[in-house]
Amino acid sequence: MQTSGTGPHHRRLGSRGTRFSALSRLLVFLVALAGDVRAEAPAAEPGEPDPQAVVGVLPFLEAEEANRVYIDLAKPDHSRRIRVLLDTGASMSVFTPGAAREIGIRPRRLKQDPYRRGTSLGRDLRFYIDTSTSDTASKTGWDYGLLGGSFLEHFVVELDFPGRRVRFLDPDRYRVPESAGGDGEAVLPIRVETSRPGLEILVNEKPYTVLVDTGAPPGVMLSGEMAAAAGISSKPVEGFTMGGVHLADMGTEVGVASSLRLGPFEFERVPVVVSPNGWFNQGYPGDSIIGYDVLSQFTVRIDYPRRRIWLRRDPDARMTFLGEDVAESLEKMKLLDVAAPPEP
Repeated sequence: MQTSGTGPHHRRLGSRGTRFSALSRLLVFLVALAGDVRAEAPAAEPGEPDPQAVVGVLPFLEAEEANRVYIDLAKPDHSRRIRVLLDTGASMSVFTPGAAREIGIRPRRLKQDPYRRGTSLGRDLRFYIDTSTSDTASKTGWDYGLLGGSFLEHFVVELDFPGRRVRFLDPDRYRVPESAGGDGEAVLPIRVETSRPGLEILVNEKPYTVLVDTGAPPGVMLSGEMAAAAGISSKPVEGFTMGGVHLADMGTEVGVASSLRLGPFEFERVPVVVSPNGWFNQGYPGDSIIGYDVLSQFTVRIDYPRRRIWLRRDPDARMTFLGEDVAESLEKMKLLDVAAPPEP
């Protein structure tokens, strides 16, 4: 007598059922695997931020001055532009009274808390209006809005100088890696003090921590003390002055560094703006700055939360001085003798 489940007919059905069940599980596994591959496939090139990490992409606006990064923060449906100078060297965002009126805000002289404006980046711009001397005019004689670190530090900020655009990245979705992932790239540590990034550089092989300042048109600005320590001689140049956004002329001179190094990147015969009396605390301790002429050689990502900066050198970039060819500028300023390379 055959017991249930032991006869040949049942065994054949069981065998087919087992094969079908195994095949079904395999198909389910393959479908699930395909779904996982689709979900985890990188949506961007290696090392590039995922598109979901990009909060906004803003082009450089045209500017009357060379070496300035202006962008428009206004929402697409807003009738007034919020034209600001992106200034990593500024702790806070500050507008002159005239610039505030251009975005529809009437300055109030006794107001102590910051003003607000919505932006296309999903974060309100909180800023102050400089009414210290007047609630109608700028003490510098020209109107401006500065976008400072108090806003920028909430993002990983990518300054694509070759592509002339700024990308604001969500720091919860993208972080600058701890090390570089490709040729012509470097990741360096930074300090962030009062919402301003600082970076160690070598000037004539001497290390200095300087302010990373996109609002400074020259490539390197050194205090007189730092310039002397680096062996840089400087002299006044007729017709050349260098004032700050908030300050008048600071008694500047011009010299030449034999070498400048940022991590693995090295430049030779770099013009240096020197202020014998310092920059009135516009820079870091030591009052020195690395600015636009140097930074524009790279695509730069400043990761404020992780205290790192990523640099990718543009192979076609050439060092300039205030946007002009270095050799021509040195010749105009009669500094070619100072800039001559040392004898071997």
